[in-house]
Amino acid sequence: MSTRPVFPSPSTSDTPSVLTRAPLPATQPSRSLACVRCQSRKVRCDHKSPCTNCIKGQAECVPATLAARRRRKRFSEKALLERLRNYEGLLREHEIAFQPTRDSSGSESESRKVVKLRTPGVGPSSSFSGPDLQPVRSGNGNTFWRALHQGIRSPGHQKESSDEESVESRLRAEWDDFYDGNDHILFSAGMAPKNITSYHPEPVDIFRLWQIYVYNINPIFKITHAPTIQQQIIEASGHLSEVSPDLEVLMFGIYCTALMSISDEDCLRIFAEDRDTLNHRYQSGCQQALINANYLRTSDLRVLAALFLYLLSIRPRIDPRSLSSIVGIAVRIAQTLGLHAEYFNKEFSPFEAEMRRRLWWQIVLFDSRMGEMANCKSSILASTWDCDLPLNLNDSDLLPHLKELVAPREGPTESLFVMISCEIANFVRNAQFYLKFTLPSTKESKSTKVAPSVDDLEVLIENKYLKYCNPQIPLHLISSCMSRGFIGKWRFGEYLFNKANNLVSQPVEYRDKIFFDAIQTLECDTAVYVTSITKGFLWFTKYHLPFPAYSYLIQELRRSTTGEYTERAWQAIALNFEERDMFTTSPKSKLFKTLCHMLVKAWEARENALEEKHEAYVTPTFITNIRLKFAIPQPRSSQINPENVLSAFPRSIPPEMQRSVASDAFPGSVAEGYGPSIMGLDIEGDLMSLWPMEWQFMNSSMDNSWNSS
Repeated sequence: MSTRPVFPSPSTSDTPSVLTRAPLPATQPSRSLACVRCQSRKVRCDHKSPCTNCIKGQAECVPATLAARRRRKRFSEKALLERLRNYEGLLREHEIAFQPTRDSSGSESESRKVVKLRTPGVGPSSSFSGPDLQPVRSGNGNTFWRALHQGIRSPGHQKESSDEESVESRLRAEWDDFYDGNDHILFSAGMAPKNITSYHPEPVDIFRLWQIYVYNINPIFKITHAPTIQQQIIEASGHLSEVSPDLEVLMFGIYCTALMSISDEDCLRIFAEDRDTLNHRYQSGCQQALINANYLRTSDLRVLAALFLYLLSIRPRIDPRSLSSIVGIAVRIAQTLGLHAEYFNKEFSPFEAEMRRRLWWQIVLFDSRMGEMANCKSSILASTWDCDLPLNLNDSDLLPHLKELVAPREGPTESLFVMISCEIANFVRNAQFYLKFTLPSTKESKSTKVAPSVDDLEVLIENKYLKYCNPQIPLHLISSCMSRGFIGKWRFGEYLFNKANNLVSQPVEYRDKIFFDAIQTLECDTAVYVTSITKGFLWFTKYHLPFPAYSYLIQELRRSTTGEYTERAWQAIALNFEERDMFTTSPKSKLFKTLCHMLVKAWEARENALEEKHEAYVTPTFITNIRLKFAIPQPRSSQINPENVLSAFPRSIPPEMQRSVASDAFPGSVAEGYGPSIMGLDIEGDLMSLWPMEWQFMNSSMDNSWNSS
């Protein structure tokens, strides 16, 4: 037994309290646990009895005892079996081979069969599907990691513990810490998260940019809910240093696109600053805001929307090949968030699910257009995903707190342009001619169902949207014109496919119909440029040439050199060249140079035909300018009179077109023998314009036609 220290009694000691100690044994026994006093003081104990700390503190050294181990609650066998049956049911539903338990429901022999992954159907909102083709679809598209982490839960499954509830956020945080600081890789190696308050405009200019965005950008995409975002921007403009990263990057995306949509003159008038200067400031701020928001690793819908707006704003100045690659990043982020699969979208509130659908479709359309411009026929516009179409609703119908959305409206809404462009894209991604071009290895099914044609698409768009449009409303007018242009464009694509596969029953009539459509396409494109109410949307068509319409007209004008429709075609080309100011907007484009040479050859064919008939003619101004610009020699017999060359064609849009812009009808709305008009605007005139045919393919098609003629 150890000897405890002896304290002298104050009554028996004449000196101050002096510690006297009994002799200690040579060795002190040790123990495995620290004493109670050392544990409470959180100091190191030497595990002796008594320990050195207790001896120095003149305290009793009490050994600590091992606390009883807390028994972990055993998982209920019943709950375990229920979860196992749920997993097996979901595996069976997705036709994934597995070894079931003996007591699982259903026939054991049937469930043991090894099955192949089936091809899920298109989402319920699809207006068109391709019955003759069977491309592989992603369906609900669970990733392997998601399946492991979530146990392949059904959307309504409730998480059973707080640990399970937070595991995803913990894993994401660990992942972010492991790969910290990589979000700058697309911008600058030296960029790191930093404060960008100084990049913001003044509060009054913030609201001006927001208003420009609401009028010029938002009606075309509808990826932001204006009532909600406006309130947040108003509050943020007074406390810019406290804005959250996700809202801040969205604000910069709005600045960039709003500035893109106005002219240099308007920018100087509104903001008293040069547009290039503001562009550089806001795009630099947007880049930094994207880095601050960890955009490459984001799970925030607003950050992805901001990335989309930023890519849209830099489009006019970036090589399409470069931009197409970067847009692929936005596509992958969207897929990571599950925007492409309706299974994932339904896990969110009705409001957020609808915003997810809108953003997915706009990313798809943008990716398709950029891939098209970069001569890449592979894009995400395919039948391999099942995200539903957006709903035809106004912003007032779509509120964040609603547990159930109202039924979609009939006729035009604030989402008119979005609905039309998505309906057309949904038809195209399931169309036989498009799939055969983008996915040549696609197998044909044995279905006897007749595939829908572009004529069916036209009837759908006309009856569902266009017949309700009021051309006095800018959004209605631009939607009507462009939708007819989209339809005309895809009819041209369908024509090329049918012609290549000998599927045209009446080739002459079909060819004439396409010719008439191409004329109307240029006429409507010109009408949009000369109509003041569509000024806010001109950015949408400004940088895109209606090339398919031009290419087909040039092909036919070399064959058909005289006649009423030939005159109208040359007039449409001349006016479109003038209104688009081609020589200013496309001076360095190789495509523009090729187009100009083709136009000169077509005009020379007309000159030769008129000379053979001894008919007088005047060379159009744009042909003269092309010859001068590209040093193309003029025929000696060409009758060029500098005094009357400007009057070769009217410098303003024809009266019948002026009347049509202000009415429900469009120029040439009924052509003899053609039935309903498919008036077109700028076949390639916007981000929704999705021309799938490569330049080489179109060249070879037209060369063959010219050779045969």
